[in-house]
Amino acid sequence: MNVKNLSVIFCGALLIQQNAFAQYWHGYGSMLHAGVNSLHIQPASSVSSIYRYDIQIGGIESYSVTTDAFPLSMQLLKEDPALFLAKNHNQVEGEAIAFPSFIWKIDDKNAVGLDMKLRSVFAIDPRESSLAELLTNYIYLGQSDFSSGDEVLTSRSAAWFEVGFNYARNLIDKPHHRLNLGITPKIIFGEGTANLRVENVNIEQNVSTGMVDISGHVDFQYSKSIDDWKEDRFSYVSRISPAFSAGIEYLYYSDLSGSYKLKIGVSVIDIGKMKYTRSIYAGTFEANNLLVDSEIFNNVDVLNVWAELVRTLFDRIPNENEHLEIALPTRFSLQADYHIKSGYYINVATFFALKGAENQLEQAPDFHTFVVTPRFERENWGVSLPLKYDGYSGYATGVSAFYGPVFLGVSNFFRVIFDEDNSKRLGVYIGLKFGKR
Repeated sequence: MNVKNLSVIFCGALLIQQNAFAQYWHGYGSMLHAGVNSLHIQPASSVSSIYRYDIQIGGIESYSVTTDAFPLSMQLLKEDPALFLAKNHNQVEGEAIAFPSFIWKIDDKNAVGLDMKLRSVFAIDPRESSLAELLTNYIYLGQSDFSSGDEVLTSRSAAWFEVGFNYARNLIDKPHHRLNLGITPKIIFGEGTANLRVENVNIEQNVSTGMVDISGHVDFQYSKSIDDWKEDRFSYVSRISPAFSAGIEYLYYSDLSGSYKLKIGVSVIDIGKMKYTRSIYAGTFEANNLLVDSEIFNNVDVLNVWAELVRTLFDRIPNENEHLEIALPTRFSLQADYHIKSGYYINVATFFALKGAENQLEQAPDFHTFVVTPRFERENWGVSLPLKYDGYSGYATGVSAFYGPVFLGVSNFFRVIFDEDNSKRLGVYIGLKFGKR
């Protein structure tokens, strides 16, 4: 692999960022007619579903819809993934593709399901960073020195395919009360990961000699599958690992002939790790008073300059572990769905990210999220208004609806219309499913 390709990967890992979810799971997943979609946040939901069976033919969620970035995962498979992300670093990126899945209520006590998705998560922290500005802007180093101080820049990304096998069981079935338990063991196929940490950067320039004194620490770990994509875009080997989600839900019926009055759920989502084979070109690099000619920074592509410096001139710290293990974005979730009156509901869901230190490269990015979703729905159609807040991107408002077998929705809807910040992109999901009561 040449320096140019290494530079592309280095840039891609640095520039990836995420604006959290559209409402693929948070919005439509809270509806009475959610069916398969609700499995992602509550594994016990399959046995309380209004459907005898529900089949999802397919769906896609993109966190950013632009003319050249939809669908993202397909673009990643067709193009050089790091180059694509580097070109689109000012946009919000991330995606989930739903493959054919189903739930089936065997009887009133038991239900099974299959849930298959290709998922990706990306984030850079902090979003506003002097290090990110240094590495990505067209900076002429003759103007000033630079020191990052205690700042640490971390970029983390991962993509994986998951196959979840759901089983839910009714534990208590009384006239006004039902209690259900569900578990979804999963098989995780690690598709690719690229993680970067930059810290302790210090740059001192000597204008008279034209030399630049650079010190810093760069930890760049990425998977062999990125190398494989470059050689053969349709064939690479994934590592397999186990994971699971589990949940319990309680339903209260005030009217035994109608829908529930209140549904409360607790779940733990995505417990496990993604496993990858490390690229032989990944590693940890350090420089201590490295002297380089300032002329090299006159190159138009500043990102490639930094990547070339790290790869060719920084000292490499040996790392003998050939595998990468990245923890899934594990969440603890509380959900409550209240039936106000005929057709009117309000759903509240909280998702607490169970993650390690912010600068750990072995942790997939995730953020605390809170969603309130008022909605109206009938047997064949429904509409909801998810109101979301998360610890990464702040507030967002979405619109979610279904009509017959088609469901769709958007996020950041009002922000895109009224916010003058052009970096706020519209998120969207759409899918097709059908079921039988």
